[in-house]
Amino acid sequence: MATSSVTTTTDSDVRIITMTSTDWEFKPTTITAAKGEKVIVRLTNVDCIHSFGAMELGLNVRINPGETKDI
Repeated sequence: MATSSVTTTTDSDVRIITMTSTDWEFKPTTITAAKGEKVIVRLTNVDCIHSFGAMELGLNVRINPGETKDI
């Protein structure tokens, strides 16, 4: 199980996990959060259109090439 190499904590106790997507791959490949933990995934897309989804959380976010989004 991989974890993010860049994790920061903001003043409001929200953990920011930095990820990249490229060539149909996400890095890190797995992220883990504790139940109830506030997390922002800061996703940067390198190449083609991707989406970031978590059905259990009702997430399905489209991200274009060269774009960074906080999810």
